[in-house]
Amino acid sequence: MTQTAINYARVLHELSIPRETIMDTKQAFLSVPELNVFFTNPVISKEKKHEVINRLFPKEIKSFLKVLCNHHSFDEVNDIFEAYEDWERQKQNKLLAKLYYFTAPNEEQLAKIKEFLCKEYKANDVEFMLKEQPELLGGFILRVGDKEYDWSVKGRFQLLKQKLTWR
Repeated sequence: MTQTAINYARVLHELSIPRETIMDTKQAFLSVPELNVFFTNPVISKEKKHEVINRLFPKEIKSFLKVLCNHHSFDEVNDIFEAYEDWERQKQNKLLAKLYYFTAPNEEQLAKIKEFLCKEYKANDVEFMLKEQPELLGGFILRVGDKEYDWSVKGRFQLLKQKLTWR
């Protein structure tokens, strides 16, 4: 994520645009990849891009999108929305944890992981991104920022392999 995306995210936050509008706009860009292609195409005129913005998006976010268009920053729109969500989580002292699993965790397991993370990182809450990864062979990998907790069977095999080759 670039500093430019982070700066735009802070501006987006300061504009006091309703969160729902921002999330709907983010979802539009994620679900219709052609929008990114259209807005980053240098051949299409700025006026044509503004016209599409006026037709497709809520009034609260139109000006912001036009600024992105005018400054040729639309290639960072997804990073801007991600940085915005990071900013919101940080403001609420909420942690983002990515959990890659072989078998989906139940509610009790998630609650224990959440309790551990809140204590470890002194956070108020944890937001999980869950993703199934059959290649783990069992267990899970938990990532928080740049820290990784690997409790997967695949990770254990790799660790054992390292120990055996060092001898």
